[in-house]
Amino acid sequence: MNMWVKPVLTVLSLCLLCGCSTGTKISQADLDAFRPGQTREADVIAKLGPPTSRTDTIGGESVLSYHYARSSDGVKSAIPAAGALAGGIAGSLAGLLGGVAGSMAGDPAAQTQDVALTFQADGTLKSITRTSS
Repeated sequence: MNMWVKPVLTVLSLCLLCGCSTGTKISQADLDAFRPGQTREADVIAKLGPPTSRTDTIGGESVLSYHYARSSDGVKSAIPAAGALAGGIAGSLAGLLGGVAGSMAGDPAAQTQDVALTFQADGTLKSITRTSS
């Protein structure tokens, strides 16, 4: 195999991977199915899967948080990653983190969504908060 084939394939693979999404995207229809005072935490997890995080409050309430992010700008995101592969270990982490964050900020098609579901001490749903960009 030629010397340049493996690096080129690696960069092309990164181009495809960097344009993907992370987390769980939740539709409004999914949220509309949940009823305050009736829906239990286990019901939400069964429908949406495990949350990104779970926080317990001092008052006995709990909050399930779901985060979703998507960037469609795979090639732009992969350029810092390719540079990081050519550079050293110290530069690779900074290059990858800076490249992904920068590409999300400059990508007009990028999407983020945060959903927080708060449950009362008895385990039933209290409220839902959803933000999107």
